[in-house]
Amino acid sequence: MRASALLLLLAGCQATEADQAAWIAPFDGQTGFDPAQDLVVSLRDVHLPDDYDFPALIEVMDLLDGGRVPGTVTRTADELRFTPDAPWESDRRCAWTIYDPYDLPHGPEVHLPVAGTAVFEVSSNIHALDATLGEVEGQVCMLLSRPVEGSVSLTVWDEDAEFAIDTSDEPAEWQDFAIPETDGGAGVRCFDNPSGLAAGDAIRVRIEGSGDVLGQGPWRLELSDMPLVHLLAARRRSELTPTEWGTP
Repeated sequence: MRASALLLLLAGCQATEADQAAWIAPFDGQTGFDPAQDLVVSLRDVHLPDDYDFPALIEVMDLLDGGRVPGTVTRTADELRFTPDAPWESDRRCAWTIYDPYDLPHGPEVHLPVAGTAVFEVSSNIHALDATLGEVEGQVCMLLSRPVEGSVSLTVWDEDAEFAIDTSDEPAEWQDFAIPETDGGAGVRCFDNPSGLAAGDAIRVRIEGSGDVLGQGPWRLELSDMPLVHLLAARRRSELTPTEWGTP
């Protein structure tokens, strides 16, 4: 029976990037989270028993003050939603954990492919999450924790070399699959490869400030060779392998 459930999930994950079979909102590392928004988990192609205790599948922790965030989990045919008892507070950092019912005592024999812990912020902070050489030839493109308008001032360190960069470049074909519509999505900024960096190399990045945002970082980022949409998909849990689901 477990093998049959896994085959069903495998069939469901042949969706295109425009129609992801699995995702979470907010994505892991997202900032600028709308305090009026629920936490949302896609249940498309995952069939939980009607009598299953689904509220146990989501737990939210406040990383600033500590403690569990009380709220209500509701379920539709396609989604799980977590609504806090009180509105999300400003300048708040939270972690939410989605449990796999397969791993829970007496759980149904089905996997929830988005299981795991993700972090989000109700804040105006901008974090550099990932960096890649696989989006625009000859440029480093960074995935940012929220959209940002105008230019972004950066300091980039490559080993002992330091580069000051002011960039407003965003790939023309970049498209964040923000789900649902109220999800603010991610941001992107690109800049010329400062010193012939290759995939696997590491850089440190600091955002010097943009508008009312104070300096952020530095972050250590290892350069990928994957398109941005794949990096964001991983943070949305929308491209998972059978290995990540677990062995049936």
